[in-house]
Amino acid sequence: MTNYTRGRQFEYKIRDELRRRGYFVIRTAGSHTCCDLVAMKASYRLFVQCRGGKRFSTDEWNDLYVQARACSAIPILATRPLLFERLTGLRRNGQRKPPKIPIEP
Repeated sequence: MTNYTRGRQFEYKIRDELRRRGYFVIRTAGSHTCCDLVAMKASYRLFVQCRGGKRFSTDEWNDLYVQARACSAIPILATRPLLFERLTGLRRNGQRKPPKIPIEP
């Protein structure tokens, strides 16, 4: 199984979990944007970056945070096994504890 296939399967897993929770979810495959999924429910908009194991760089973190905030969306990092964390601020290089909190979307 390739890294692409594993990543896509993880995105599907996150997508399916968000749908189970009542979100309308769009996968942004191949778009090279800051997020893998856009999820919407009532007045909530989530920009979700799915990371099954690959490192999330400071630039990628900050891009997701800035783009989500510009669209009045909540920036979310989804990691294995099924952990959702809200990005609460910009990340600085070398920062030991990035600004994020676990959430239940």
